Amino acid sequence: MQKIITHSPTRQPRDGDVVIQVTDMSVHTRDFSATPSVGKKIVRAMDKKEATRVYVQSTGDLKKDKETINDKIENDPELVKLVRETEASGGKVFFAFPKGGAPTKLGNDAEQFMKSKNGKRILRGLAKDKPAE
Repeated sequence: MQKIITHSPTRQPRDGDVVIQVTDMSVHTRDFSATPSVGKKIVRAMDKKEATRVYVQSTGDLKKDKETINDKIENDPELVKLVRETEASGGKVFFAFPKGGAPTKLGNDAEQFMKSKNGKRILRGLAKDKPAE
């Protein structure tokens, strides 16, 4: 199996290139099942010309999570196929991230939980445990 090599772009995207734009990351309280094929989901969204969401289980360790996401991207057979097809037609595939990294926000379920009675209890507990400055 061929592997995708990720590196800094050597040129700006042109006509015929594919740009996969990462816009944001959301933190959820609900346990979503991880997306089995990131590439298949991206290719389907490109065919429909619409945005999509990909779910990756978090370990709580940002470095490990980043490695997991990179591994999913670099080894996905559907993405490898997309890269091959795009390069065969003379284009390139780019992954674009916002400058300074993708913003992380609370998902709707996390916001609702924080507004709930149990969420407010947790927030009060965190505020109480916070050392006085």
